[in-house]
Amino acid sequence: MDLLEKKLYEAKGRKINRHPWELAREKIINRILKNAQSQASFEHLDIGCGDGYIVSSIARQLPQGRFHGVDIELETTLLEEMNEAAPKNLHFYQNLNEVELSSPTAVSFTLMDVIEHIEDDVAILDQLRQKEGVPKGAQFFITVPAWPFLFSPHDVFLKHYRRYTIGSLKKSISKAGLNGVEFHYFFFSLFMARTLKTGLLKLFGKKEAVPESDLVWNFGEGIGKIVTQILFAEYIVMRGLARVGIHLPGLSVFGLAKK
Repeated sequence: MDLLEKKLYEAKGRKINRHPWELAREKIINRILKNAQSQASFEHLDIGCGDGYIVSSIARQLPQGRFHGVDIELETTLLEEMNEAAPKNLHFYQNLNEVELSSPTAVSFTLMDVIEHIEDDVAILDQLRQKEGVPKGAQFFITVPAWPFLFSPHDVFLKHYRRYTIGSLKKSISKAGLNGVEFHYFFFSLFMARTLKTGLLKLFGKKEAVPESDLVWNFGEGIGKIVTQILFAEYIVMRGLARVGIHLPGLSVFGLAKK
């Protein structure tokens, strides 16, 4: 979860009910890393890790790896709490420069809805590419919000600079000196819902509701699990279709790049 969202929940005294969108992303990244990291020794950096929910889950399921969660918004007290609760193969940092790689056989990165928060997205990707200890062949798994026409007050609230298309993400990756490998959209049903909502608001000349309302899941755990499975299944189908040249639209873009 984004730390801005976490602070919002805590300020209102709410229990954190994770949205199926986030739970589905956790399943997706878990699947990707399990398939990608077959080596006996590897290190993984989760850049913009937020409250650490996803990287903690992955670290527990892949005990052979060494994991690093980095987020410049982590405050000292929260950072200490997260490191206290983290599995032994995971450590959290506020600064990327604090992370020291120990010459593993493989290195990978996740940047899950991160680079849209950075004005110069190319610069951060280039910085990661050039980090000491990152070998040739290192993998970068990147997700970003899709479609500029869907930019809304919710994006402004989350301090997004932009939304992407496959083409614009490819361009940023290439400019950073990375080699694009695979790209596709995902979360088709969420794209349809957001597009319909945006269209109706424009049709009736109304402004979008308070952005923070999008962060809340109020439909119960059981329904949440069903929606999570549907979103995960959509990802599998849309990735498969993209591999044969059929790109359905989605609310997010996935990109895989290599050094």
